[in-house]
Amino acid sequence: MNKKYEKKEGEGTLWQENEAEVLFKGSVLFDGKDRYITLLRSRNADGKAKLEVLQSLGLVYQNDNDKLSDRSPDISGPVKIDKKDFRFSGWKKETESGPPLLSVAITEKKESPF
Repeated sequence: MNKKYEKKEGEGTLWQENEAEVLFKGSVLFDGKDRYITLLRSRNADGKAKLEVLQSLGLVYQNDNDKLSDRSPDISGPVKIDKKDFRFSGWKKETESGPPLLSVAITEKKESPF
């Protein structure tokens, strides 16, 4: 049986981009808040150079020594999207035919009971 991959809301995959280059990083004051942005140069599928402006969603952390179990994310942290708080989680996945991938999820941030 051939299963078709179906992307679910809040889930996705990140891949390694070996030819991407950070040209500039900095901040812009917008709506009274500093927005941290990056100007990135990479290439499209046809090999043509492209520039992208990326906005930081938050700081995430590698959980190398803090994993509670094998199912715990390798990378996680709080992020803010459209003024809402979320949690970013990423799990490293090995592939048979190429570089590793990062399976990611962005979920609603749960309030701590403490």
